[in-house]
Amino acid sequence: MKHPVRYAYVQPKVFAERARLLGAEKYRELVECETLSCFRSRLLDTTYGDAMTSVSDDQLDIELALHGAYATSLVRIVSGAGRKLISFVESLVLAYEYENVKLVARALISGTSLDEIERYLHVKPEEALDRRHVLARLLTVRNLRDLVEVITHANLIRGESLPVLRYCANVAESTGNTMPLELLLDFEWVAKVARSLRSLGRSEYKIGSYVLSPIVDYRVALSIELCWKEKADKALQAVEQIATCLELDPALLLRDPQRALQTFANKFGLPSADERAVRAEALRRASRAYREYILTVGPLAGLIVFKMNEVSNLIAISRGIDLGLSPHEKMSLIVLPE
Repeated sequence: MKHPVRYAYVQPKVFAERARLLGAEKYRELVECETLSCFRSRLLDTTYGDAMTSVSDDQLDIELALHGAYATSLVRIVSGAGRKLISFVESLVLAYEYENVKLVARALISGTSLDEIERYLHVKPEEALDRRHVLARLLTVRNLRDLVEVITHANLIRGESLPVLRYCANVAESTGNTMPLELLLDFEWVAKVARSLRSLGRSEYKIGSYVLSPIVDYRVALSIELCWKEKADKALQAVEQIATCLELDPALLLRDPQRALQTFANKFGLPSADERAVRAEALRRASRAYREYILTVGPLAGLIVFKMNEVSNLIAISRGIDLGLSPHEKMSLIVLPE
């Protein structure tokens, strides 16, 4: 069932934002840049202009600014819309907070000072979500017990998964392996996105999942296979404890963790689980959402995929410039919509 009233406010902004996506000609200009200063200047007339004026020519600063611009634009698009639609977008942007938690966990285990990792944290997405207070608390933790408390109070993990959170933290503390905790965080993020989609209605869940599942499932499959390669058996055991609690059931992947990526590729009919192939499939689905699912969550989910891909392209180019790659090599790193 369509919800024309729900999307009437958001849809014009979605289509306006899509019209501002970068085209092939702009990408050709960007890959010709030999310095990050040139790269920044050529983005000034785009939707990333404001972000590029406030950063240095440091590649990491540029990368974080691009992520921040993406998060801020999505939150702005649904500002003033219904609570359920806002929650859906916020659940996706919340991925950056989960990444911040992972970074802090690794620092605690490795003995790295939190002051040293502060510049690597995603600040702008937290500000867009009005959750800067969570970031402030993360920077005050002294051990994994403190981190568990912050995760719990921030509602990043809840309900039946809380005992598993404590178990994963204990594994990290006793073995120095944060993979169980990181995998749990990935799964909880997927569950949060799924719950927010389901709140929009059955048909909206089906459409949104169709568009977003290549990217979301790929993230989970990567985490599972990495756990297997790192021989993090306890990580897989921990996830099995909550598999039945998740909205997007990872049971198929967990049955054969060493082939999680191949299982993922088979599910989506891809020759391999190469990131560029995954993004191409997601873009194909996003384009279909624009054509066939007007006045549903489809165009918004499609725009999210287009923006994700655009930011990934820009980051790839900036890294290529930093590494001194040729224009041809930099162009080979990006994925353009058909």
